[in-house]
Amino acid sequence: PQNLKQVYYGWQKIDEVIVDYTKPQSSISYDISYNKEEQLILGPNSKIILSANDVYNNNTISGIDKIKYNINDTAENIYTSPIVMIGYNENYYNLKTYSIDKAGNTSDIMSLAYYLDKTPPVTEIKSENDFVYFDNKIWFNETKKLFFNSQDNSGIKKIMYKINDGDYQEYKNPFVLNTGTFIIKYYAIDNVDNIENEKTIELHSPLPDLTPPVTEIVFPDTLYYNQQSERLYINQKSYVKLKAEDIKGGNDGTAVGVDYTEYYIDNFVDWLRYTLDYQIFFNEGKHTIYYRSRD
Repeated sequence: PQNLKQVYYGWQKIDEVIVDYTKPQSSISYDISYNKEEQLILGPNSKIILSANDVYNNNTISGIDKIKYNINDTAENIYTSPIVMIGYNENYYNLKTYSIDKAGNTSDIMSLAYYLDKTPPVTEIKSENDFVYFDNKIWFNETKKLFFNSQDNSGIKKIMYKINDGDYQEYKNPFVLNTGTFIIKYYAIDNVDNIENEKTIELHSPLPDLTPPVTEIVFPDTLYYNQQSERLYINQKSYVKLKAEDIKGGNDGTAVGVDYTEYYIDNFVDWLRYTLDYQIFFNEGKHTIYYRSRD
């Protein structure tokens, strides 16, 4: 500014005049943001705040008349309030802004490049052991920890969950549940405040026994196996027994035990219940024995 002091020319008085040729200074700020690999990410509820000042030697000069901006080189707008991106699609954007003071001076153009993330996180609940899907239910091993895994472009701010009728709590660490039926509800929030829709899963424990019993035939000591014909020979005084055991599978619950064993011989297809240590004898000739067990 250049001050022109009062000068008197007879009856005429010229007041002090301030000449303002200083450009205003524009600035951009924002909230609810996340930086990923030097890329600024904003959310649909993030606020972009434009401001300007017109100062020389710590004194305001003519003052700011207006602030203008455009997004992706579209039509200019006059800034009146913080800018939110609710109505915009997820994409890359570049905002440009400048200000004009009351003396008509224009600031340099400021710009802000950012990516608008409107996609909520995707969260799953998992177990240290795989879940078992059986009988239209999801089963888990109560001795193994459960945990959440959430993915999002902007990173995860927090995961919230509740068990049965309990209150929502923030997920911090893997946890275990006792035996029973549990309804777990959960969702995640990313770093730009996109909120995932609530998910629900019903889990059951203990794990069911999914491995069938193993049954074997026990032969007497007096037998002969012909490798060429692949036939087994016993004498008429010999007998066989059936032995069944219910074993635990790799991802099963506790084996529940053998309920019963049954068998039939040759073409007699009516299954007969086998009692423990029962001795099965055969008439002379070729025979085939069929057997099975149920736990």
